[in-house]
Amino acid sequence: MGYDTQYANAQNQDFVGRVCIAALKYAMVVRSELLTTPEHKSRVRLARNIANDPVTMAQKMAYIISSDPSVVGASDETLNTLVASVWDTFSGEED
Repeated sequence: MGYDTQYANAQNQDFVGRVCIAALKYAMVVRSELLTTPEHKSRVRLARNIANDPVTMAQKMAYIISSDPSVVGASDETLNTLVASVWDTFSGEED
């Protein structure tokens, strides 16, 4: 999948909407993590930001998620996995 297609996918409102729902769903998972989960505070902060402004956060996440080859024809479960895989990138924590 070329960059033009990836960019178009990231701007597609249906795709962004699906990412939005996946991000909200994962935000609930993060909120229930153990306090001892690595980087828990920053992960919860991102969950709160997503809950407060899900569309804006989904638009941002859509760009990086659309660059993954598995996004072509992705099921909802695949999108859930992709959101989970980029969560720490967006939470702002350093390795």
